[in-house]
Amino acid sequence: MITASDSANILYSLVKPFGLPVYHGWNTLNDDRIVIVTHPQEKEKQWMKNFVDLCLVVPDEDNEAQRAKLNDYQRRLHDFFYIDIVGEKDGTAYQIEMKSIGIEEDTQLKSHFVNCKLLISALR
Repeated sequence: MITASDSANILYSLVKPFGLPVYHGWNTLNDDRIVIVTHPQEKEKQWMKNFVDLCLVVPDEDNEAQRAKLNDYQRRLHDFFYIDIVGEKDGTAYQIEMKSIGIEEDTQLKSHFVNCKLLISALR
């Protein structure tokens, strides 16, 4: 069995090569970071599925989005998750599938972020 927190831990290990700190949220921003947000699992006949938002957050500079950096992060994430990732954790097979990717804005925190929505399916 793979839980939602297991899904986050799998992603933590996969995104280490990006060289950015990984957080559960982004209360205040001083630097670029990766934020992983898990959602409740959904039970299906053969699979336990849950969606995860993998966000690469970039603080605005002089109240402007750092478009070149965001575009670079978006390309890197897209290339990384373009082909589904298959693995095994504690004897349970899983698959990670990219469902969508795009750049979004957080006006309160004066930042923009690449939001990569992933579906993680674990064989029941």
